[in-house]
Amino acid sequence: MSSELTQTGKVNILAVDDIPDNLRLLSSILAARGYKVSKAISGQMALKSAERWLPELIMLDINMPEMDGYEVCRQLKASERTREVPVIFISALDEAWDKVKAFAAGGADYITKPFQAEEVIARVENQLTISRQRLSLQERTAQLEQEIKARQQAEEAERARAVKLRNQNLVLTQLAKSPALHQGDLKAALKQITEASVQNIEVERASVWLYDKAKTKIQCLDLFENSSNLHSEGVELAAADFPAYFLALLQDEPIAADDAHTDPRTREFSEPYLRPLGINSMLDIPIIIKGETAGVICLEHIGPARQWTAEDVNFARSLADLVSLAIEARERKQAELALAESQRTLLTLMSHIPGIAYRCLNDREWKMLFVSEGCYELTGYPVEAFTSQKTVTYNQLIHPEDREPVWNQVRAALENRRPFELTYRIAAATGELKWVWEQGQGIFDPNGELLYLEGLITDITARKQAEEEVRLLLTIGQAISAAPDFDTALEVALQQVCETAGWIYGEAWVPTTDGSALICSPSWYCQRQGIDPTAVAEIERFREYGEVLTFLPGEEIPGQVWSTRQSQWFADLTEMEDPLLRLELAVQCGLKAGFAVPVVSLGNWQQQTEERRSYLLSSQSPVLAALVFFTLSTRSEDKWLSELVNVVAAQSGTVLQQKKVQAEMKALFAAMTDLVTVRDVSGRCLNVIPTNTAFLYKPAAEIIGKKLQEELPPAQADLILKGILKAVSGQKTVEIEYCLPIAGKDIWLAQTISPLSAETAILVARDITHRVQAESALRLEREKSEQLLLNILPEQIASQLKENQGAIAEHFNEVTILFADLVGFTPLSARLKPIELVSLLNKIFSSFDELAEQLGLEKIKTIGDAYMVAAGLPVPRANHAEAIAEMALAMQAEIQRFRAELGENLQIRTGINTGAVVAGVIGTKKFIYDLWGDAVNIASRMESSGQPGRIQVTAATCERLKHKYRFEKRGAIHVKGKGEMDTYWLLGSLSDGH
Repeated sequence: MSSELTQTGKVNILAVDDIPDNLRLLSSILAARGYKVSKAISGQMALKSAERWLPELIMLDINMPEMDGYEVCRQLKASERTREVPVIFISALDEAWDKVKAFAAGGADYITKPFQAEEVIARVENQLTISRQRLSLQERTAQLEQEIKARQQAEEAERARAVKLRNQNLVLTQLAKSPALHQGDLKAALKQITEASVQNIEVERASVWLYDKAKTKIQCLDLFENSSNLHSEGVELAAADFPAYFLALLQDEPIAADDAHTDPRTREFSEPYLRPLGINSMLDIPIIIKGETAGVICLEHIGPARQWTAEDVNFARSLADLVSLAIEARERKQAELALAESQRTLLTLMSHIPGIAYRCLNDREWKMLFVSEGCYELTGYPVEAFTSQKTVTYNQLIHPEDREPVWNQVRAALENRRPFELTYRIAAATGELKWVWEQGQGIFDPNGELLYLEGLITDITARKQAEEEVRLLLTIGQAISAAPDFDTALEVALQQVCETAGWIYGEAWVPTTDGSALICSPSWYCQRQGIDPTAVAEIERFREYGEVLTFLPGEEIPGQVWSTRQSQWFADLTEMEDPLLRLELAVQCGLKAGFAVPVVSLGNWQQQTEERRSYLLSSQSPVLAALVFFTLSTRSEDKWLSELVNVVAAQSGTVLQQKKVQAEMKALFAAMTDLVTVRDVSGRCLNVIPTNTAFLYKPAAEIIGKKLQEELPPAQADLILKGILKAVSGQKTVEIEYCLPIAGKDIWLAQTISPLSAETAILVARDITHRVQAESALRLEREKSEQLLLNILPEQIASQLKENQGAIAEHFNEVTILFADLVGFTPLSARLKPIELVSLLNKIFSSFDELAEQLGLEKIKTIGDAYMVAAGLPVPRANHAEAIAEMALAMQAEIQRFRAELGENLQIRTGINTGAVVAGVIGTKKFIYDLWGDAVNIASRMESSGQPGRIQVTAATCERLKHKYRFEKRGAIHVKGKGEMDTYWLLGSLSDGH
């Protein structure tokens, strides 16, 4: 970056300083690196120059007459034109407060005078780089926003277009099925067409015109006006009056006149026709009958000029085709009366056939030449969709997995000149899957050439579903019954449902013991055969993510099914709320649709007593599990599948409940590996159950028949005996904890004492040594953390911060602040190694810390070799000034001691002030308790303007201490930012005898 700037020399920098020598030095440094430098010797000149030619960076001095650098920067940042220009402050001021003010005014960086050339260049180039990156980011963001907006507009237009096309197709389908159209009732058909045209394409007028035999004029057969809802007819237009229009009609092309007043094909209608009626746009489509133009369908738009779209033109073409059909139907009406009668008879017979009769070509799409009316009931598509309109082919309806087998079976039958029988699945228009049985044969001509196929297709979905239900219920029932445990039974159910429904993935969610949430069961299933290994790996990653989640009632798919106890179908996973981002990961894996069903235990759960429920180890929820399934394709709800899986879940509930109880009992017995004994009320051991005898203080053979006092140490024996008496007398379980020395180790045991009778109790002891050790370690770590926090912050502030993570700030009216700086430490640092220097500084400041703790003061911070301490906060105290005075005198004594030990000319310069401050903790990281306010700044000035070995205080502090301490008046001194101030030297206490 720096080399590029140097070579181009195109970066403009404004340098501002009221001292010409500083300007010349700064300008020479920058110019040497190829920068163009403009100079200003005042704040006003800098503001005018920046507004006029907008530099890329400003180097701004702070101390200037009339207007200082802070104000100049604030005005630059307030200007719309210059607010983005980075400002680097240059100043001899090196106080932290000056830098804070610089950054608060809007500065980007801060360079302390005297500055080094390399530092100046590095900081300049850094700010220029940041500025250019910010500008590049802003430009890229604006570009992305524009692209997103354009894409959204395109998507919205595409959606609107899709809706419009769908509506148009629906209208055309309805018109195509119109009885008037097919029965030759031309007048009624045209009325339907013109009304549908107006309503769908949103024009004011739609009309149908036909040529006369000589094609010298056209006559209106029907004109529909939307606003008046009236039809009219009979108007004629002559070619002699409108030659350009008639010439355009002969081209057999659509006339799409966005502005009909200026379009050369239609402008001759402007004065006599268009303007009086307010028409501004026309769309005229030729009506073709038997290959020739027979007339025109005209759509007229009132209002602003309209741009006709390709969809509008295609829709109008379809309308013209429908008009052609209507006209041809009228012409055929008389000739086809006899044929229509026979067809009606045939259709009547076919309408009673359960299914459809068909005749189709033997191509891969099986285009229909004829199909009976039962087609709509079976497929959801009208006859015309297969025949005249050809918007769908029968092959498209066959399930993708069945298409190839069906084709092969039909081809084999035709090669052998025999009929064929097939069973396969089709998808109806609604998306519903149906099972059909087809019987057909090929029709051949005398030469043996295949003409077409004829046959009958019948819906056997109900029968197939019944068979599938019986098979699945039987299979799952047997498999679940044979499963060794609850989790295996769940996995069997998931696999069977997935394989039956063709779903790719199944999982189970089970309630927690307290019934408050759902957790992921280890039971799951994934269809791996025939699936891309990459997709399987993604699904396994999705599974791993789900295993660690917990869902509350109503959350995501498992939580919704659990809370409603009703199965639910999710056709599109992207439309669901996804608080834990699991479904987003599912979509990334290719999963698109989901289905979930609850497995509910049978019986009246509400009537179970609380005592009965307390015996259960499992969840207190009536829902045993929520089974969730996913598929790789978007799929609308399959009611049959929903009902089938619900039946499976209901039938499996009882068996799964039994498996769960069995698993719980097995786990209960398996878990009883702790020490189990039976004792009477005297503490005598009646029996030792052989579970885990490792926790026995003595071998089992030695304690049978012995009392506790004979077996255990006295303290533990008394504790256990009291527990036995309490449990037996109250007939309630008692829990105790105690420690025993076993095998040379201290073993902590948690013992549950439950009454067996009025005289005996069962005692179950569990090893909790690790828990006790962990709790002890946790307490130690907590104590360490508390102590560390108290070393950083005052106790009261630490307590507030633990309760509230926000900013903490409090005003104190009476506080005394001390700043101290080591004098002679810098030369010393040049002679000592860094580690020796830090060690020395640590010793000095540690001694100061001890003094502060002894005097009850609050150490604020250290800054390099400077030390800051305050009194009167965070807890106010009346003697804050006296405490600080004692601290200052003690610090001087400590420095004298260090000076004698080191043999170095080490001194301390101290400043004290008293006043109001704001104290608190800000930010979210690396907390520090700090002070702000004018009193703090003055205390700092007292230190910086003081003398080595002396303690300078303000009049405010002197006034509070003059009755107890000795002072020497220094007189008025100039304090930066405050002007003339009277200050005093603190010499010592009046009680010291001097």
